[in-house]
Amino acid sequence: MGGGRTAPRRVRAAWAALVLAAATGAGTAGGGTAAAAAAAPETHRCSEQESWPREPGQTYVIEGDLVGDVSCHVTGVQVLGDVHVDAGAHLGLYTSVVEGDVVSVGAVYLDGTIVLRDVHLTGGAGLATYAAHVHGSVQAAGSIILDDSTVDGDLLAAASATQPWLRVVGTTVRGDVVGHGGDMTFAWSHVGEDLTLARWSNLRVCEGTVGGDVLLTSAAGTGALGASSCGGRGPTIEGSLTAVDVQPSVSVLRTSVGRDLRCVASPGLVQLFSVTVGGFRDPGCRAR
Repeated sequence: MGGGRTAPRRVRAAWAALVLAAATGAGTAGGGTAAAAAAAPETHRCSEQESWPREPGQTYVIEGDLVGDVSCHVTGVQVLGDVHVDAGAHLGLYTSVVEGDVVSVGAVYLDGTIVLRDVHLTGGAGLATYAAHVHGSVQAAGSIILDDSTVDGDLLAAASATQPWLRVVGTTVRGDVVGHGGDMTFAWSHVGEDLTLARWSNLRVCEGTVGGDVLLTSAAGTGALGASSCGGRGPTIEGSLTAVDVQPSVSVLRTSVGRDLRCVASPGLVQLFSVTVGGFRDPGCRAR
């Protein structure tokens, strides 16, 4: 944590490249192909659910990968491998455990589900969670709604023109959060490290905490930390708050900034009301 930093400390791109390589089938070539095929894990497809042998109320163990090849809902499974969701499909996982990654081109809903590694969505179809726990990181393009959930790693979110929402409510992200584009809401949530938000069309941040710095940059719409629509109280920021080119405006209401408050290329556009600042307070951030 510290003032003056304008980028997340540890946005981990390496894991994203590895997961994407796994999703596209990157791996052995030449003479190793036959051996790899022979060692490939068993695949269970959603379209074959009716043939899975399981007793009512018991957890069904999938000793391999689960593929969402059609729109389906799966309850009470333990996936020892990865979960893949095809384009155009929608997979709902309820009270389940995934010991590998969730890699998806389609839409994913996780309800009461634990993912021991990462969640990576590339197709823009969207991710929604309720009472879920991701032990790794989440990287997703498209709409993302995290409700009463936990992410132990980072959250990297990019909205699309057709899926423009990023909503994080009652959720803990222990790493960095990076959001780009769309309608953003953070309410009663906790970010362990840095929060970086860019190109939003509408921004609301309600209460909660940020353990590192907050960077607001390149806005495409208005925003508020301490939005009136959720009680008018902003977050507690342990590090610094920096606003860079946030036209047309950002209102900061009832927010606590542990270190510095800076406005760059945004004179008069950051309006403050009942804001406490522990370090340097940039006069370019206008109080009202």
